[in-house]
Amino acid sequence: MRPRIARKTTSPASCRAPCPRTSKSEGCGSNHWTGRQCDDCGEPLKDTVISFGDGLEDCVLRPAFEAAAEADACLSLGSTMSIGPSNQVVRIQRGPLIACVRQDTEMDALCRGTGGVRAYGDCDEFMYHLMVELLGPETFASWEASLPAKAAGYDAQRPTSGKKRGDIFVKKF
Repeated sequence: MRPRIARKTTSPASCRAPCPRTSKSEGCGSNHWTGRQCDDCGEPLKDTVISFGDGLEDCVLRPAFEAAAEADACLSLGSTMSIGPSNQVVRIQRGPLIACVRQDTEMDALCRGTGGVRAYGDCDEFMYHLMVELLGPETFASWEASLPAKAAGYDAQRPTSGKKRGDIFVKKF
């Protein structure tokens, strides 16, 4: 049986009922557009990343809490899990909390108390080792070898003008 995984997704308004983002986020000022279109309907894709200053909409929080309540484990990468209400997601899950972040957090005791794992370090390094363990060395090597072609394909879909990878977003006050 595969475990349920909650993850960030991209989705246009006409597919898969995403959150109703308006033209720009009130908090950070970003429109959250990815520069790509949905393969199913052609609508622009928007990320679901919550930037500092963004509010958490009910349509983001509710599914996260529902998925956490049913999850076999909870994985937190690069977050101190200290800002609510999203930090409560790790408290309601029933399995072990697995956290990788560089500094001590308020949730370290929860990691120990749930029989989880608390890793101090870089998320990329942690995920490398986790993926090798989960996929096996040969499958992981094959997946890793496919990344340059995938990146080239994604880059080819980026718009020739507007926001590009590496652009720095600056909030204007």
